[in-house]
Amino acid sequence: MKTNILIEAALTGNQYCGHYHFCLNLGKALASNFGDRYNFCFFEVEQQQCF
Repeated sequence: MKTNILIEAALTGNQYCGHYHFCLNLGKALASNFGDRYNFCFFEVEQQQCF
């Protein structure tokens, strides 16, 4: 059973800012390197993205 890890990313609403791209690439890197062991969920102000 995979462990769930929640990452709060409330400031990612604007896709034209650096924080958005940092969180997006962090999620992709975590999923590609550790996705077999963990479920990563990023919670944003308006939507939820899981990798």
